[in-house]
Amino acid sequence: GAEYTTIPQLEKKIASTKKEMEKAARDMDFMEAARLRDEMFSLQKKLEGMKAWSVKREMSNHRLKRHRLCLHNR
Repeated sequence: GAEYTTIPQLEKKIASTKKEMEKAARDMDFMEAARLRDEMFSLQKKLEGMKAWSVKREMSNHRLKRHRLCLHNR
């Protein structure tokens, strides 16, 4: 499928994939439900990775700012 570049886009895609999966299960289309479940799991994994990465980035940005302030205030 398409690449989802932002966390909100990924979250939206996960929610819609879950709805599709539940509909497929209701329709007794278990092959499709299983495929969608796998897709949803891989999207969730990607989301966790993105969240971890963005937290790490925030922390390093914060450290840099603090470091610059210390240098500036000497």
